[in-house]
Amino acid sequence: MSSFALAACLTGSVLAGCGEGMLDDEGLDGETSGIEDGGGSGPGQEGGEAGGGDDGGGGTGAASGDGGDGGDGGDGGTAGDGDGDGGDGDGDGDGGTAGDGGDGGGGDGDGDGGEDDDPEAEIVWDPCDAIDLLFVIDNSSSMEPELERLMDELPAFIGATVEAMPASSWHIGVLTSDSAVLVDSNEQFTPCFGPNVHHIEHSGPSTIVLESQVACVLDGVGASGSSGERSASSTIVGLGDLANAPGGVNAGFSRSWAKLVVIFVSDEDDRAEGEEIGSIGDPEDWAEALTMVRGGEPDAIMSFGLLGRAKPNACPLLVETDLEQSLAGEDLDAAPEYAEFAEPATRLEQLVLSFAGGEVEDICVDSYAAFLTSVTSSIVAHCE
Repeated sequence: MSSFALAACLTGSVLAGCGEGMLDDEGLDGETSGIEDGGGSGPGQEGGEAGGGDDGGGGTGAASGDGGDGGDGGDGGTAGDGDGDGGDGDGDGDGGTAGDGGDGGGGDGDGDGGEDDDPEAEIVWDPCDAIDLLFVIDNSSSMEPELERLMDELPAFIGATVEAMPASSWHIGVLTSDSAVLVDSNEQFTPCFGPNVHHIEHSGPSTIVLESQVACVLDGVGASGSSGERSASSTIVGLGDLANAPGGVNAGFSRSWAKLVVIFVSDEDDRAEGEEIGSIGDPEDWAEALTMVRGGEPDAIMSFGLLGRAKPNACPLLVETDLEQSLAGEDLDAAPEYAEFAEPATRLEQLVLSFAGGEVEDICVDSYAAFLTSVTSSIVAHCE
């Protein structure tokens, strides 16, 4: 996660507060180990936060005397015990008749155990009682034909998926490739939900209201976004604690205990660093950061993609040349005559394949219905 934290801040995200989570992995607070032995007949030192204190050493008895009392056991630190050892008496007195060796005094026994506060305690995930379904859609100008297909087919997909799992609590949201803020209004900026609500909340069978809300949000995606796609950072920042905290731009959408399902839709890749504006880092960094959104549990995440694919693909054929030669260095978004085409989204595909589901469909296909039906089946099967 630390390798991506700075990267997410440098992508040009609209979300502020990038200092979160950027501390070093190892805190130097002086409370990582127990303090060493206490000497003499005094009590043992108390242990630090992460470990029990070491034993108190027993005192040494003088000639013909009793051994000093053993030190009290040090208080245990977090989940630690401190045991006190009895001191041993010295043998003989100096310069005279030998005295009796003193008996070592007994230690006071076990120290007090601290509370068991293990930050690595295993998180137990409830299969699919709650599901956060997130679409991350490329909203650049070359996406107009694909957005039309999405608007035709996505509301029915949402309805069918919810209908297949009516007992689940659903949060459904849409991000774009140039913003970490959930889309919550249509193209005319008419709100799709109530005041201060940025996503769909639904449980039970599908309804007409649900599908109309989906259609409203898709209308608000549009195709006038940045040509520097950064779908990965939009996703990670948009699902982060700052965005989802009370009062955050996406308040309440991402629930740490819910299954997370992410569907990426793009006809271009999330650019490699140095080529254009895009998500800094590589797909391994993105996958790690996305996993941290669910407490480091990759099994809590599923991902799918409608993406540009390498040849052979479903895009129209160019008889005389290939797409790269036709664009002659221009961005696909700057060539509206090639809007029906797509460039391979290799890095995004690698991110999708990092998680369960891992299904990718060619964004150039005539219909997304078969792919979306397969996504529904995968979610249902994964949750059984």
